[in-house]
Amino acid sequence: MKDVEKLQNGTQKTQVSELEKELELVRDALKHSQHQLSSINSKGICHTDERNCAYIMKNAPVAVMITNIDGLIKYVNPKFEEVSGYQLHEVVGKNPHILKSGETNNQAYEELWQTIKEGKQWTGVFHNRRKDGELFWERAVITGIKNEQGDVAEFIAIKEDITEIKEAREKLAQERLKIIQQSKMAEVGLLAAGILHEVGNPIAAIRGLICEIKDACLDIDEQKSVYQIVNHQLDQVLNEVDRITGITFDISEFTYTGYTEYELLDVNAMINTTCRLLQYDERWSNTNLQIVLDPELPAIYAIKDHITQVLINLLSNAIHAVNQTSDKNSLVEIFSRYDIAQIQVIVKDNGCGIETKNLPKIFDNFFTSKAPGEGMGLGLAMCKSIINSHRGNIEIASLPGKGTEVCISLPTESQLQLQPET
Repeated sequence: MKDVEKLQNGTQKTQVSELEKELELVRDALKHSQHQLSSINSKGICHTDERNCAYIMKNAPVAVMITNIDGLIKYVNPKFEEVSGYQLHEVVGKNPHILKSGETNNQAYEELWQTIKEGKQWTGVFHNRRKDGELFWERAVITGIKNEQGDVAEFIAIKEDITEIKEAREKLAQERLKIIQQSKMAEVGLLAAGILHEVGNPIAAIRGLICEIKDACLDIDEQKSVYQIVNHQLDQVLNEVDRITGITFDISEFTYTGYTEYELLDVNAMINTTCRLLQYDERWSNTNLQIVLDPELPAIYAIKDHITQVLINLLSNAIHAVNQTSDKNSLVEIFSRYDIAQIQVIVKDNGCGIETKNLPKIFDNFFTSKAPGEGMGLGLAMCKSIINSHRGNIEIASLPGKGTEVCISLPTESQLQLQPET
């Protein structure tokens, strides 16, 4: 386990180092462009030769956009055309809002305009949309260019495409979360193994003694009431002993973290084990949990620990949602079914639901609608990452006040022609 943790920590440090290098390159590019800007904007007068200025604009490693005082585009450089997909003739005279994706609220734009109209510099990040509809992230520096009278006559924006860096950071956050989850599961797994060992022996001894007592009672006339009473009570004790044995076994199976390789898995069995353990969580005491499993469900080729984490997260979200309502008929349902070369696991609840405006962001890292302290906003992001790595898909449908349905789809073992992605 220590060797695995060292390897994971080494991988994590390498990813952090690579990310920091990429961020440093972006900072250098922005600093260089801001230096170029200062040479143009010193006291509002351009002291740089026009030919050199044009050369800088054309060959800048970052996108440059100049607008008039009303915010209409006057010029964009080739890097802008490359990043956005729009050509110069397509954007001249238009508002930069053609790049808006709807991800940034109006208040942020109002603050931007207020800042640059006052002659100050604004720095921030946009989630924009290219001409082909693809979303991308930009870090931008925007300021005014003054005329000889000292009034702001134009605005210039210097923008760097940071989409790859943003995605790298999100991937790093997901990998960190996986490592944290695996470490937690490892700790609980060691505890469960110890409990199974320490509790298993006395339980076996108790069971053996009860069986001996039952055998001894065979000498008593079976018609006598004392025999019937004692035998019945001993059977009850045996049932409880077997129940304790089953719980310890489920915990051991549930928390064992040795399943880090792809293997054939019985998803129905994993669902049953997870749901059996959930009944000991007091949050489920007043909730009806219904399990409907397809008996013909084929095996899938997956990592057991990862799929278990997905099931835990989805069911935890469901019980949290139903506990947010005053409805006494709280219901959580989990289904499995086989659907054309893939299996599906569906988790439904009749809880509080998700606001429509939040659905596009539901898989984003650190996004959460829960109260502070109730969640980090990484659970669904991690689920999506795991399902994607298994060549599957996860979808969410929800209505406020009506409930939520989450459907995960995973390819069956027979459909995998190549080794699964890692």
